[in-house]
Amino acid sequence: AARVPASGEPGAHEAPVRALTRHVVGMRDARSRSASDDRVIDRSRVRDHADRARQIATRILEHPANAAHPRRALVRAGWWQVRKRVWPRPADIAFEGFTLRCHRDSSSASNVWYSTSRYDHPELTVLDRYLRRGDHVLDVGANIGTYSLFMAARIGVEGRVVAVEAEPVTVRRLRHNIAANGLDGRVLLHDVAVDSQPGSVEFFTDLDVANAIAPSGDARGSSVTVRSATLDDLPAGCGPPAVAKMDVEGVEVRALEGATG
Repeated sequence: AARVPASGEPGAHEAPVRALTRHVVGMRDARSRSASDDRVIDRSRVRDHADRARQIATRILEHPANAAHPRRALVRAGWWQVRKRVWPRPADIAFEGFTLRCHRDSSSASNVWYSTSRYDHPELTVLDRYLRRGDHVLDVGANIGTYSLFMAARIGVEGRVVAVEAEPVTVRRLRHNIAANGLDGRVLLHDVAVDSQPGSVEFFTDLDVANAIAPSGDARGSSVTVRSATLDDLPAGCGPPAVAKMDVEGVEVRALEGATG
């Protein structure tokens, strides 16, 4: 049998990449054959899937958070890929002393399975070193709560996170992750879109992590009307933030125009 290179040897990473690629291609081929004996397999699609699997595997292996256990990271990612295809129910994963509920259509959830709670490695490393117990922080564009939970783990019971998210389905998932971890009094959720003025706006709903205020005439995806508020309008729930994290997909300037206080 061929010897698998040990970690650190030349070729150590190529073997698991090829294994994951063969696994994905095998799944696609098997699914195509079982659908109909005389169905012609679209080789171009198979190659596209194989290329995508190779890209994901390479990204996982090169991520700093996976440097100590690259093979374990590949296994974890492969398990998530298989699970979300065969079982529609969400999965829970340990996350910074909390539990994060992950839905299969969420890129934020996949990022955690691929690269742990430090998936945005530079940004989260800075937060890890900077935040102190008792700090108050702002998380605008909180999505399912990865940053909110990460920061809550560091600021302790004395601290407060103001989490802002507008997309209705994501808000329900964020609310679950807050409540399931007993953080209702520590992570304060506001289900609004942050804008330059209060009122209502159209908000994309089917662009996953790219959901944001929909510019007039932009037909990239479906949208829904949501309430908007300025940063100054958010109810007082904490003191001046030690950190303000904002991820609102290109409307940061509009959001900051509503912060004059």
